[in-house]
Amino acid sequence: MPRKQDIISHFSAIARRYDFVNHLLSANIDRSWRRKLVRLSGIRPGERVVDICTGTCDILLDFYRVRTDCEYVGADVTQAMLDIGEKKLRSVGALAQTRLILADALALPLESRSFDIAAMGFGLRNLEDPLLGIEEMARVLKPGGRALILEFSPTQPGFSGRLYSWYLNALIPKLGGIITGSTLAYEHLARSIQGFFEPKALLRAMEEKGFKEMQAVPLFGKIAYIYVGIKN
Repeated sequence: MPRKQDIISHFSAIARRYDFVNHLLSANIDRSWRRKLVRLSGIRPGERVVDICTGTCDILLDFYRVRTDCEYVGADVTQAMLDIGEKKLRSVGALAQTRLILADALALPLESRSFDIAAMGFGLRNLEDPLLGIEEMARVLKPGGRALILEFSPTQPGFSGRLYSWYLNALIPKLGGIITGSTLAYEHLARSIQGFFEPKALLRAMEEKGFKEMQAVPLFGKIAYIYVGIKN
């Protein structure tokens, strides 16, 4: 698993161009995935939402666009990413309902059983201990609260899997490096995806950490999933 300091270094290096590269390399499909996560959350008026590994706050923005009457918290270990996210939130008037904190996803400075929804987009595989990350999501959720994890899946066998593997390991590091100046960050992206949990294994981990009624919703040929669980 990656070291926390390496992750901070990678994301600090690419923060300024992070959103542009994400949308370019995914042909904007990543936007629809985040919106689907929000829909699956079933967010209701007055709920408290925490977005862990919030990055530049895209998931928080999508939540806010659906419900302006909720309370939002975004946590991330990289200040450069939070700074960009803060500007985006300010531009739509969301800062009054949102608090951003510089915090490790494995030790959130948040009260237990205090949130209705805990979300994490493309962050779990970047944690030093993903299982502890799931446990921390469970800790901050109220009983009956919902966890939603958007994450890439390891490449699958077959022609489409080989094509995606080539795109992931050869093309993305080259393009990402050219645009951001940090090939290392995008080489890490490929390695972290290939070494991550298979969907069934992640669902088992969620169950072991205190979730029920789990489901894995496949996205775009199963290259990514949204994992949903209810806190016991």
